[in-house]
Amino acid sequence: MLTNRKYTLLAVLLTFVFHLGSTGQEVGCGDQWFDTGGETGIYSANELTTTTFCPDVVGEIVTLSFNYVDIETTAGTGIQAGCWDFIEIFDGPDANSPSLGVFCGEESGDGGVPSVPASLLSVGDAFTATNVEGCLTVVFDSDGSVQETGWEALVSCGPPPDCVSPEISVSTERSCDDFNFDAVVTIDAASPGGAPLLVITATLDDVQLAGGTVPNLDGQTLALPNLPLDEGVLISVDVLGASCTATEVANISSIGCPVPLTCGEGLEVSYCYDNNDDALFVYESAGGEPVIFFIQEGLIESCCDDIFIYDGLDNTGELLFSGNNGGDLSGISVTANSGALFMELDTDGSVSCASSTTYAGGWSWIVGCGEFDIPGCIDPAALNFSAEATIDDGSCIFPAVNDE
Repeated sequence: MLTNRKYTLLAVLLTFVFHLGSTGQEVGCGDQWFDTGGETGIYSANELTTTTFCPDVVGEIVTLSFNYVDIETTAGTGIQAGCWDFIEIFDGPDANSPSLGVFCGEESGDGGVPSVPASLLSVGDAFTATNVEGCLTVVFDSDGSVQETGWEALVSCGPPPDCVSPEISVSTERSCDDFNFDAVVTIDAASPGGAPLLVITATLDDVQLAGGTVPNLDGQTLALPNLPLDEGVLISVDVLGASCTATEVANISSIGCPVPLTCGEGLEVSYCYDNNDDALFVYESAGGEPVIFFIQEGLIESCCDDIFIYDGLDNTGELLFSGNNGGDLSGISVTANSGALFMELDTDGSVSCASSTTYAGGWSWIVGCGEFDIPGCIDPAALNFSAEATIDDGSCIFPAVNDE
């Protein structure tokens, strides 16, 4: 049996009537629910009724399925949303619960439809509770003229569908000083079905980095601090005791954060630039030693894409290089004497490493301070001799030998 609480406010007299069903009939799971006119009559003028359906079995949910609809519509504004008379359905035990919408329609009558398409109630429409109580609340409001033949809806109860994942959003804040980021997980829509808790974790390579629990309610938040940059951190929200999970991967880039350099060690970097790429790269030596920057290879679209390298932590320092070197950045070498080097990109919307096979090899550079090895071809007889290279990497290419 299903519990049905009804409160009826008539135009002249306020009365509270508790019974099962709007016409006094017992409405249980599997029964039909009618308007106040019953199966054959019309509803009354100036009705304002609230009917709540809740299952007796804890954990079950109510579904209303309409198989007859004749509630007065209008081509104008009406009382609300293109309806002269209307029902409003709430996902919960009272009219303060989230509204599923205001509805009317005359499919079972003369075919009238409301002026607001979203308000159209049709035969076959069904509404299922998603709240913890499993209840649906229906408010019916009719004006003082023109009463229609109302509605007939099947009331059914049963267990909720398989676990539904909560809807989540993740906001992040990067800290270049600590070289990490903090994430905040927000539960935008709780998982229906009554589970009390949600378990939130941040993991990397199956190792949990942070986590906690929150109530299974809309708007709950949990902070996940000190997560690493440049890694695909998996953020998961699990429904306690169920097998449905909402996930999001947070891969927050360190690009734009000053990268601390260890003098005497060269840092090798590879990068595949994209269309409309505005990436920033910043390198800084610990003691203010000059920063040496050498591009080993890097094709770039000569007409439309450029790089800019500055001596300093941003683009207000001395400009050390700008442009694209005719489409090949290989061999460009600069020294930032301030102890910091800043590089920024300016590319157009087409043809790049990420979008063209011509430039698919990407760029590679080595950056450091003090004395460090720069791999490359150190043989002056080679076609690709690099004057900046300090250690042979086996890449030398020599002219063809003519034996004739």
